[in-house]
Amino acid sequence: MPPISGIKFVASDISGLPIKRRQVSQACANCRKRKKRCTHTDDAADRDSSPEPKRHAPNPPSAHAPPHPSSSSSSSIPNSAPHHPPAPVHVHAPAPIHPARTSTPPSARRTGRFVGDLNPEAMFVEAAAATQPPKKYEVGLWLSSGSIRARDEPLPQARPGNMLDRFFLPYVYRECLPCLPPPHHFAALRSLFLRRIHPLFPVIPEPVLFSDAADPDIVVLKQAMAVAAATHPAMAPHLVLENRGPTPLSFHEFTTTLCTAAQAALQSPVITDRFVQIRAYLMLSLYAQPSSIDEMDLPAVLLGMAMHHTHTLGLHVRDDADTEMVQLYCALWALDKLNAAVYGRPSLVQDQDMTVKITDWIPRCPPCFRLLLMIVEWLNQIIELYRPGPSKEASDYERISSIDLPVLEKLILDADALKVQPTLLATIEILYHAVIIVSCRLPRPGGVTTTRSIPPPSANARRSLAAERISSAISRYSITPIIFVPYAISLSLSVEYRKMRHTRLPMFRARSLAAFRYNCALLKQYADRFWNARVLAGLGEKVIKEMDRIAPDGAEIEASLTAAVDREDAVEAQAQAQAQTQAQMQMQSHSSAVSGATQAPPHIVSTLPAAMQGAVALQALAEYTQPAATNGVPALDNAQAHIDLDIWNSIGPDFNLDAVDNALEANLDVALPLRWDWMPDTA
Repeated sequence: MPPISGIKFVASDISGLPIKRRQVSQACANCRKRKKRCTHTDDAADRDSSPEPKRHAPNPPSAHAPPHPSSSSSSSIPNSAPHHPPAPVHVHAPAPIHPARTSTPPSARRTGRFVGDLNPEAMFVEAAAATQPPKKYEVGLWLSSGSIRARDEPLPQARPGNMLDRFFLPYVYRECLPCLPPPHHFAALRSLFLRRIHPLFPVIPEPVLFSDAADPDIVVLKQAMAVAAATHPAMAPHLVLENRGPTPLSFHEFTTTLCTAAQAALQSPVITDRFVQIRAYLMLSLYAQPSSIDEMDLPAVLLGMAMHHTHTLGLHVRDDADTEMVQLYCALWALDKLNAAVYGRPSLVQDQDMTVKITDWIPRCPPCFRLLLMIVEWLNQIIELYRPGPSKEASDYERISSIDLPVLEKLILDADALKVQPTLLATIEILYHAVIIVSCRLPRPGGVTTTRSIPPPSANARRSLAAERISSAISRYSITPIIFVPYAISLSLSVEYRKMRHTRLPMFRARSLAAFRYNCALLKQYADRFWNARVLAGLGEKVIKEMDRIAPDGAEIEASLTAAVDREDAVEAQAQAQAQTQAQMQMQSHSSAVSGATQAPPHIVSTLPAAMQGAVALQALAEYTQPAATNGVPALDNAQAHIDLDIWNSIGPDFNLDAVDNALEANLDVALPLRWDWMPDTA
């Protein structure tokens, strides 16, 4: 073996690669004559003694020379093959940075990138840091744009091209980006969006909506805004697209076209700003609705994409985020909790993964959005009641899991939301009462004994009052269409169904059936815009049709029970009138004995305080109820008061009552997902 020559150190750049290479030595005359590779030079001994080629070349070094030099500190390795390029192409020490950096858009890199401590890349990044050290957090490193710029020339493309882009990009530019409403229709949609939706979820900046630029980033955000504003019924004449003609489209066709166009643009290389992707995905997740069973997870998928880009940018570990970033992350956090409750999916944003508490960021949001976040914060605590551990504990009827919420007025004062529009406050109030309903988790009713079907007093009053407030607010105010509004109506529907299904009193069953019909009508108004409303409204209508079919056990029972209740109310009203008259007569005849003064006039009872007047009326009612019931209006007889205590036994065998029970009862359980096959028209 030839003696080993001396080691020569070659100057290298910051990445460890040599600045220049020595020219390759030519083979000796004997080897050139035999056309064999020359192994007689001094550098050949260097190559044989170096361990680096053994890691890169699969064959022994004596048979084949490596196609590229090693990154070790040994001297340059000759290569007699003239067709090999002299430039080094192998991966050097800090090379793990390049794959992640290649997939990150340039606009996102301008804001930095987060590398967690569990990522092996963090070790290389910290070791290879040059002049500007990375910003340190508790769970990793935050790389600014200048920390890796020295090794980033020339700048790689944000997304490597592939063969699909050759066919996909022309489609995006031809079909997707021109898909917008005309200017005057877009102005109407924008006006409603800024008044009714933007204060609740300030995701899309206002200047973007007023921009006339044809930038793909702006176009996608405008498309997401149009999808959200189209849910309001007043926008039906403005559902027009420039590439579809001047005729207004149906809501389903309009939103489906815009959602498809926006998703195609977001998945193409034309959208390079991750913040734009987060905003668009959030708004689409809030309003995009599936059209078939294959798309039933569409809102969750869109929200997952928004979370993916958020975690890539490291917004969850930025304690120096500005107001715009804070509002964007709070919107993501709130929508994650709402999706967990509405669709029965696990929460993906965990508070323990954040460097700051979400409660520290809520005060930095506008008042209306701040109030919504405060209610969602209580919903986040209530979701704990429905996790697997507490769910098992709540299976016992004696153990009731509940969380007490503060009064809504206190939340409004704490959020400084007194000047918020009444329509927006009414919309948030619906969310508040929906959270009230799920704040008390009860086991499934039923069983042999009647007592297991009677809910606890506090839980029954809480749910009943919240359900009535939801129905009242929707019928009284102009509510903003948003995902939690049909969810709140469906909760009210389930509460009334539970009463109607398990009560033993005909009067309560008649009252619950009337409320059940009313909630079905409310849900039907949202059925063409929200698929959860379509599913549960279909179930409710199916129950009502079945009860009407089995007359007289269905509709006639409801009519007879309602008439019985009306007769009972008339009896009570007549009794109260006679009691008040009798009380006035007693006051006139005995006023001197009671007060020691002159006789009171007949109208003295009407001027008494409310408490005294009520006491007098109740005392007289106890004395004169029976005579009033027998004079004039007939009282309820025993047969009418106990009419058909178990009408559910009359349900036909073709009607799957157990499936309806499971669906409407599962709607009250946050942990159970909403299923598409609950719809009556699905197999």
